[in-house]
Amino acid sequence: MEDQILSFQVLFSFLLFLLVLFKISKKLYKHGSNPPPGPRKLPFLGNILQLAGDVPHRRLTALAKTYGPIMGIKLGQIPFLVVSSPETAKEVMKIQDPVFAERALLLAGEIVLYNRNDIIFGLYGDQWRQMRKICTLELLSAKRVQSFRSVREEEVADLVKFLGSKEGSPVNLTHTLFALTNSITARNTVGHKSKNQEALLRLIDDIIESTGGVSISDIFPSLKWLPSVQRERSRIRKLHYETDEILEDILQEHRANRQAAASRNGDQRGADNLLDVLLDLQESGNLDVPLTDVAIKAAIIVSVY
Repeated sequence: MEDQILSFQVLFSFLLFLLVLFKISKKLYKHGSNPPPGPRKLPFLGNILQLAGDVPHRRLTALAKTYGPIMGIKLGQIPFLVVSSPETAKEVMKIQDPVFAERALLLAGEIVLYNRNDIIFGLYGDQWRQMRKICTLELLSAKRVQSFRSVREEEVADLVKFLGSKEGSPVNLTHTLFALTNSITARNTVGHKSKNQEALLRLIDDIIESTGGVSISDIFPSLKWLPSVQRERSRIRKLHYETDEILEDILQEHRANRQAAASRNGDQRGADNLLDVLLDLQESGNLDVPLTDVAIKAAIIVSVY
C-alpha cells in the first residue's frame, strides 16, 4: 500500500512539473497573433526531436518543402525563423535588416564579448550601427586588406619553409593551415608576434572549444540554475578574465609604442594593424558614440575568433 502511495506521489509530482514547464514556456515564449507556418511543437522541447541527428540542415530542407520558404520552429524555449529561398533571405537580411539585426543572447555573447558589446551579438542601436560602419569603411575596405599584404606574404613564406624542413615526414595540414590563418589574423589585428599574441590565440582556442556547441541555457533560459550550467558559466568566465588581462596588456603596450613613435616622428604614426585603426578613431574624438576600451577588446576577440 505504501509503495502504491509513493508511486502515485511521484507520478503526480512529475505531471505537475510538466504542467508548470508548459505554462512557463507558453507564457514567456508565445508567438504573435499571426505566427509563420511550421511543424507542430512539443511543450517545452519545441522541435528539437525533429531536428535531432547529424544532418539537421537536411531535416530543415524537408520541413521547408511542407511549410514553405518562411517557417517558424522552436528549439527548446527559443523561437526561430527559418528562411530557405533567395527571395526571403534578401528580404530578411537586406530589405528588413534593422528588424532582424538583433541576435539571441547566447552564453558566449554574454560573457566572452562583454555583455554583447560587439557587432555580432550587440543590440541594434547607435553603437552597433557605428561599429558596422567602422568595419565596412575602416577595417574591411579593399585598401585596408591590401595594406596587410606583406603580413600574408611573410606568413606564407614561413609556412613554405616549414613544409620544406619536414620533407619525408608526415605533416598535419589541417592543423598547419589553421595555424597559418590564426597567425595572419592575429598579426593583422594586434601587430607583430609576441608572447601576448600567442597567449591570446591559445585562450581564444580554449574559448572556441568551450562555446562551440549549444549551451543548455541558450535554448532553455529557465534552466540557468542547473549546476551543470553554473559550472559551464564559471569555466567560460575564467577564460574571459584571462583573455581580458591579455587584451589589457596588449592595449597598454600598443599605446606606449604609439606614444614613443609619435615622439620620434611627430604625429606620423600610421595605422599598421586593426588595433591602430581603432585607437586612431578613439583618440580622434570625432565619433557619435565614444569608442571605449571594452568595445575595442570585443572587436579584437571577434576579429580573432
